[in-house]
Amino acid sequence: MKQVAGSSPEMKKRVLVRTFPFFLTALALLISGCGSGPILRPAITRPDSEHKPSAAEQESGRQAPPPGDTLDFSYAFADTNTTDLPPGTGGNGPFISSPGSLTTPSTTIRVALKRNVSEVSVYSVDKLSVHTRKSPRPTPLNGSFRVRAGSGSSHAYIVTAQRKKGEIALPCTLRTKGDYSFFELDEGSYRGFLVIHSETKGRISVVNHLAMEDYLRGVVLLEIGKRPEEEQAAVKAQAVAARTYSYKRLSARQPYIFDVLPTVADQVYGGVNAESRLTDEAIAQTEDLVLTHADTLINAYYHSTCGGVTANVADVWGKEPMPYLVPIRDESPAGIPYCAISRYFEWTETWQLPILSRIVSEYYPRVSPNSPCRGQLRGIEVSKRFDCGRVKSLTLNTTRGTCTCGGDKVRFVLRRDSRDHPILRSANFTIRSNQHGQMSFEGKGYGHGVGMCQMGAVGRAREGQTFNQILLAYYRGTALRKIARSR
Repeated sequence: MKQVAGSSPEMKKRVLVRTFPFFLTALALLISGCGSGPILRPAITRPDSEHKPSAAEQESGRQAPPPGDTLDFSYAFADTNTTDLPPGTGGNGPFISSPGSLTTPSTTIRVALKRNVSEVSVYSVDKLSVHTRKSPRPTPLNGSFRVRAGSGSSHAYIVTAQRKKGEIALPCTLRTKGDYSFFELDEGSYRGFLVIHSETKGRISVVNHLAMEDYLRGVVLLEIGKRPEEEQAAVKAQAVAARTYSYKRLSARQPYIFDVLPTVADQVYGGVNAESRLTDEAIAQTEDLVLTHADTLINAYYHSTCGGVTANVADVWGKEPMPYLVPIRDESPAGIPYCAISRYFEWTETWQLPILSRIVSEYYPRVSPNSPCRGQLRGIEVSKRFDCGRVKSLTLNTTRGTCTCGGDKVRFVLRRDSRDHPILRSANFTIRSNQHGQMSFEGKGYGHGVGMCQMGAVGRAREGQTFNQILLAYYRGTALRKIARSR
């Protein structure tokens, strides 16, 4: 995933404005309630995230879990988890079909920018306002302020640049209005508005509420990468897949305070700083388009590089079969894989056996906590493969016996020998050597292999395929529909 930087006019103005003193225009923040009715939902400490890596999938391959998670692979093996949702709110979601369109609970998505932090600083070059439940009018603010968790379960302090303090109850809603109507949080700029929630143990979270199409402007480039104009069909396909994924999450998460995380746990979201002309055009030209199967939004999984054949969702994660997520041979009429252009189409990974043994000892218990893998690693054997070539069952031979794992979990056990031990690029590999105290794999692809192959989409775009041809090639038997916006 690439980070995008630039010097936009609004950023230049921000630098100038920050040279002026900030002041608090009213101390009416000394109130007991803050927020608006529709925003209030039960807080949770752990999202039911599903993993869906991006085109670049961060070269490090890190799969950082959300705060509160103890297993960093949990979202890799779970669809939208509905076990903690009230009846009628999960599964396929409350989508009602009408000729050519779908209706959705909302076209506003909620992104958890910060979770379980002790304080946060927010800034805007335009005037801010704090919307409260009990105050008849919003409280105006200028410039920058910091919110710090207080000792109570629902209280916080707002600290201005002039060190003036006001105690308020959370949640509260921050809005801004003007020619440069963005919020600055850390190094990012964000559209829409912010809601600050209290969390457990005196912590706070910041959730960005914004229109779906604006959210996608901060997602698509970070997921598909910076592409030239001749590959715009792939960018459009990415926009539709990302939109479909987002609406699916939004539907399932309605009872809670956020819909998605801004990381690989959902989709990487960079706000205004990640916007570009070409991705904006792709989003606008596919506005409101989503993928459906049997009049329901699909699970629009995608990954970086399939290695020539995609995977069956039932094989990779042990899910119920989905007719649109089945293996396809992703090759041109000449027999050349469309994703052969990827630098990760083929790869080699090598470990010294003692190092790999330590990696397995550390990470295997996270995958199989009830069946630990004890002893020093002596060797590895591929016991079974799926039809797509990916590993179905792997046997780990140790000084104290054997243990097994399979499917996409092998990527989270056999981590690479580099900083932070990123997960293995793919489960489609063969063991090249296991001798002289060293083990080496030869593999293909990057990611779980389910759904759209992003580098394959780029290859198809180079061959002249349209965005809908690309999508229907990877999501077999689906249809393009439009989201009907509320009037």
